[in-house]
Amino acid sequence: MMTDALESARTAAEQNRFYYGPATVRTDPIYVYAASSCVAEGKPNVRAGSGVYWGPNNRSNRWSSVPGKQTDGRAALFAVTLAVLAAPRDRSLILYTSSKFVIRTFCYWTGKNYTEGWPCQNADIIKVTAELIRERSAGVEFRYAASPQTNNHSREALALARKAARNPNIPPSTLPVIGERSNVVDGAPVDEGDAKVFTSLPEEEPSKVTPVRVTDDDLEPDPPAHRGRARERAMPRENLETLLNVASNKEFWSLVRGWTDPKHRTAQVSAEQLREVFEARLNPPEIVPEEFDRDERERHRWLSDMLPDSTPDTSPHKTFSRPFTIADIEDVKLHIRKHNIKSASGTDRVSYRKILQIPNDILVQLFQASMY
Repeated sequence: MMTDALESARTAAEQNRFYYGPATVRTDPIYVYAASSCVAEGKPNVRAGSGVYWGPNNRSNRWSSVPGKQTDGRAALFAVTLAVLAAPRDRSLILYTSSKFVIRTFCYWTGKNYTEGWPCQNADIIKVTAELIRERSAGVEFRYAASPQTNNHSREALALARKAARNPNIPPSTLPVIGERSNVVDGAPVDEGDAKVFTSLPEEEPSKVTPVRVTDDDLEPDPPAHRGRARERAMPRENLETLLNVASNKEFWSLVRGWTDPKHRTAQVSAEQLREVFEARLNPPEIVPEEFDRDERERHRWLSDMLPDSTPDTSPHKTFSRPFTIADIEDVKLHIRKHNIKSASGTDRVSYRKILQIPNDILVQLFQASMY
């Protein structure tokens, strides 16, 4: 079961696909433009507004205040909430926004945030919006509006958002109420390769740093000629080039550890072989040898028979008897993210990041089987 749990770990892309489910309907798309605005940011009277524009004289065009903390980021997220709420669930939707963070949140990070118990900022808006997208049968494509001022529809959405942000008389908005977890729409996927939520915007910005190139002049003088000298010369050049082009401290140390840490070796003895050996050593034989003290053996059997099958759980919160829940796993993963995420792997070579990738329901089953 432990092996199955480790093998069930999903990449961020797989987590996203699992969370949203497949798109089961594909239609001619409808288009919506979402925008945000914030006035007096950093001051006590700060106000944020969201705007959604579907087209001229469209009854779904809307401007709204933002629930909770007033920031431009929350306004951009809430604009997506308003758009998804108004869109028919069975119509393919193309949503324009000028926020790369919003696009990456829903297209790359939602599944990971769900698996880890929503540890992200503005989780209240993100969770509700993601659940609304989950309930859709048609897909949502997020497109980046690089220059909102050059597009009439983007300008209209921004005007609506500013109207909301500058109006002190409108009451705060509230988020729609969503169940513990809404149902994924049943049905066969339109295309096995299609994701329900997607974008052409890359998850990370392309590096603008000019790569460092290493030449033979940067290395030690040539060794004496011998067979394989060209490859021997190329290896340090490639390694030095890789080292000089790392983009972060994390990447640097990952590279160094990859070079210097002991390489993983396949176990010489399988778990099944160990089980057979220790099963024979730790359990009494079926036929008792003559040298066994039979009276002592009977006394031990009598004492073990006196032990109850279970004992009352006297802990205040019934810690040792209540079943594990998804909420328990989410709390554990949140603790790992805050305190242990950078810890080194143990001898089993299982990192905390790997544990965070294991679906919560599978961890519940594993813990339940381990405890009871």
